[in-house]
Amino acid sequence: MKKYLIRHIALLLCMIAALLRPGVCRGGEPLTEGPCLVVMDKELDLGKFSATTERYGQIRVRNAGDSPVVIKSVRGNCGCTVVKFEHDSIMPDSVATINIRFNGRNRVEGPFRKMIKIRSNSPHKIDIAYVVGTIVR
Repeated sequence: MKKYLIRHIALLLCMIAALLRPGVCRGGEPLTEGPCLVVMDKELDLGKFSATTERYGQIRVRNAGDSPVVIKSVRGNCGCTVVKFEHDSIMPDSVATINIRFNGRNRVEGPFRKMIKIRSNSPHKIDIAYVVGTIVR
């Protein structure tokens, strides 16, 4: 029992030390070195709209690190969500915009939630944002 408790306390201390380690990209905190992509708009709300229309919006991303963030891909999880990102990289302490077009044609009435995946050289590799709204008839 005592060994079990000591082992778990040691594991917990290692996890805490890893989280507090300087120079690690942690969701927007300043980074001492390396790239750090921060999604400023985690959710883009397109509101309520007709199934016969298209809606547009933007998601902002920022490099909170001290070296460029290289964007490898930006993709929606279905054909109704078109994503346009015109930059290859984001310089330190700069903001870039991802343009979103949601096509409501032939979509089912009701709320929706679509995922946008942003792949980069940031330490966490994949960042996620969502496009939400409600289609009405």
